[in-house]
Amino acid sequence: MVVFCCWILSLSLSFFLMLCRRATLFVRPLTVSMRRATATSAQQPRRRPTIHGVVFDMDGTLTVPNLDFGEMYDRCDVSRSDDILEAIAKKPAAERERAERIIEEMEEEGRGGMELMPGCRNLITYLRDRAVPLALVTRNTQRSVGRLVELLEGTEASSNGDAVFSPAISRDHPPLVAPKPDPSAMFLIASEWKVGTDELLMVGDSPSNDVAFGKAANAFTMLLDTGRRHREEKEKGGGGGGGGRNSADVVVDCLEDAPFLLAAHFTLPPPDREGQGGAQTKDTTTEKISSSLSQL
Repeated sequence: MVVFCCWILSLSLSFFLMLCRRATLFVRPLTVSMRRATATSAQQPRRRPTIHGVVFDMDGTLTVPNLDFGEMYDRCDVSRSDDILEAIAKKPAAERERAERIIEEMEEEGRGGMELMPGCRNLITYLRDRAVPLALVTRNTQRSVGRLVELLEGTEASSNGDAVFSPAISRDHPPLVAPKPDPSAMFLIASEWKVGTDELLMVGDSPSNDVAFGKAANAFTMLLDTGRRHREEKEKGGGGGGGGRNSADVVVDCLEDAPFLLAAHFTLPPPDREGQGGAQTKDTTTEKISSSLSQL
């Protein structure tokens, strides 16, 4: 009886070990396959959207703000809760002409002291070297746009800004289009460039104006937050353009960082080394970006 029980126990143990070996042979290939699949997935680069044109705001984005809008509203006798240009247009003729003279006087002073935002020229050069179309949408006058182009080119430029931005849509640009955040100007630019608005990037410093403008046209958006005010308000849960239609796709603290973030988040054409923009100069910006990305 004892011998029989030992024989049964030995047979059961042999059967159990055979099952374990078969299970190991099944699980091992499955584990290896899962590891290979995970490694293959990790090696696949994230697809970045392709940008076929960039639209810029002007004041506070490409140029350092130098107009005291509070003083302008007060001198024109307009409530700060109103759109100043629309409010002036509704005034009686004499009051309207007086307010228009005040605005022209202050804007002329602003043109005289206009300065490029740090990193502005490098960003524009970076995009022009890649033959990326550039446009401008601003409530400034064409004279102010012309002054901006003079600063960018280092020479006297045409008054319409076409030397850099085409089109350059200002408040006196024909045909007249609704101001931001109405997306009419973005659709006009996309039509002129023969691309979809979802292939464009809007760059500006205002969530409620510039970012909302881009989002309304289904374009990508980059918010220039030089004082980190909007970013910090978002982190505190206080809004500041941190959600909904005013939420930018990319936030940059200074224009010096914009080329790096463009390269990280979007696909742009390679530099045209034989073209007008990059024939005689070495693309140091691209080299810096490539070096930085390789270290991530």
